[in-house]
Amino acid sequence: MIISIEGCIGVGKTSLTKKLSAALGGEGIYEEFENNPFLKDFYGNPDQFGFHVQSTFLFLQSKQFMKATELAIENNVFSDFHPVKSKIFSRIVIKNKTEHDIIQKIYDRLFSDLDSKTLIVYLQASPEIILERIKLRGDKFTSDISGEYIESLINNYESFFENYKNPMISIDTNDLDFEKNNNDWLVIKKIIEDKMAGIRNHQE
Repeated sequence: MIISIEGCIGVGKTSLTKKLSAALGGEGIYEEFENNPFLKDFYGNPDQFGFHVQSTFLFLQSKQFMKATELAIENNVFSDFHPVKSKIFSRIVIKNKTEHDIIQKIYDRLFSDLDSKTLIVYLQASPEIILERIKLRGDKFTSDISGEYIESLINNYESFFENYKNPMISIDTNDLDFEKNNNDWLVIKKIIEDKMAGIRNHQE
């Protein structure tokens, strides 16, 4: 089974992926965002490079999820992203409708059957909590992100997953610190384990 952790920048996707793969005995797949040659240009000029950065991410993610699909035949695979995020980000960074439609077509071509085979764990948090976590993380790529952008991104995540029809669970992490509080970690782990078990029982 593939379990993808999703949510706004800074919500804790990578940290949770590492803890889950260690605790539940699975493989960890981590987004290789640094391999996107347009990322630096995008942060300097998002209007010009929005399409370039999102389409490149989709092709990079395609390679990673081909590996994840192979590994998932015999093991659980936990990833700190799902390619569907490019559809969400494109709502914000791509203003041209034609380019936006092309992103959708690329996604459909590369990941036609992925959504139904992947459990998405959607981590939620308020803009204030997100900005606090980003500040604590000290990531050079995200340290200058504005509160307005974070709020827009959260709104688009909420809007997208509100109508998502494939396997998914939402976890509100505003009052949960799974990195420092073991009880919070156990709560989240049990929620995910129960959902995984339910999917397996349904498949059988």
